[in-house]
Amino acid sequence: MQQRLKPIFIVILLFLIPACVEHTFFIQVHPAGNFDIDYHARGDRGDLLDADFCIPHDSTWHVVTTLDVEDAESYEYSASKWFAANESVPDTYFEGDSIAPGALLRTPTKLQRRRWLLNNTYVYQTIFKGRGVSDKYPALAESLKNNNDIDWIHETLVYFFRETLRRSDVGFNREPILQKELGQWLDENVINLPDSILLENLEDLKQAGLELLKQPLEKRYYPVLDSIFGSLEEEARITHDLADDEFEFRVILPGEILDTNADTTRGDTMIWKVSLQNYMDEDYILTAKSRVLYPWRYRILIALLVVTVLLIFVKGVKSGTVRRSDNSNAKIY
Repeated sequence: MQQRLKPIFIVILLFLIPACVEHTFFIQVHPAGNFDIDYHARGDRGDLLDADFCIPHDSTWHVVTTLDVEDAESYEYSASKWFAANESVPDTYFEGDSIAPGALLRTPTKLQRRRWLLNNTYVYQTIFKGRGVSDKYPALAESLKNNNDIDWIHETLVYFFRETLRRSDVGFNREPILQKELGQWLDENVINLPDSILLENLEDLKQAGLELLKQPLEKRYYPVLDSIFGSLEEEARITHDLADDEFEFRVILPGEILDTNADTTRGDTMIWKVSLQNYMDEDYILTAKSRVLYPWRYRILIALLVVTVLLIFVKGVKSGTVRRSDNSNAKIY
């Protein structure tokens, strides 16, 4: 029985088990452009360690955690790291190749210092890459948005199988035939059945659908089909796990804030709160820009301009005096 607990069944089990993790990022950028990132998370141990959002954990981070404590009601995890100016920040902290990159939540972050003659500007941006839920499985999107208990398993299965066929590149002559056969099989075995029946037979349906796709193909296609289907399962699982993950970003930039889309600002700290609702479909972008002025550079520049103008004026006056002197000494014949 344990061997039959495949990813697609794990997807459903996790959908039915509530969990919650709070993630907080505190980012402080210094005038020289270097910056510190302090991360803190609180929640269930299993949810902290799963792949829906991978916590910073490599040796370059200073980590303090209570994950080793037994029978704690809630677990804490903190990690901090110093970054050099314009150093890149990982868009995911997942390591390995067991999960397809497209299934992971990616949050590319950019912190840049731009040096000018009279000022420095600092640009912050974090992008929560959109999950495209409404396009892939609309019923699940409605369930997540409105917290409705509606049937969505059949729709998700249909997407898994059809997308697997689309991505597998089986050839233009065989794809239409397989599309027709798959459509008939889905009509008979998936689309018209309630989720309760599908849930009971989920693993058998997965194997039957993949066998239908594999039957007319060479064996070299089998691992490809399994891999594509598995990555789609992981993507759906991670998406739903993220429904109970809350993110808070607190950012301090040097100087005067020129522009930001922060939810709130407290003193010099900009605060964003992000949940799956924000990036369920489209990218959700956190952005801010600040500027540090250097008045003494302005004064030096003005002084240089004044000196330059005076030099030009003096040179012009001397040049005019010389011309007048030359003209006065000219002989008239």
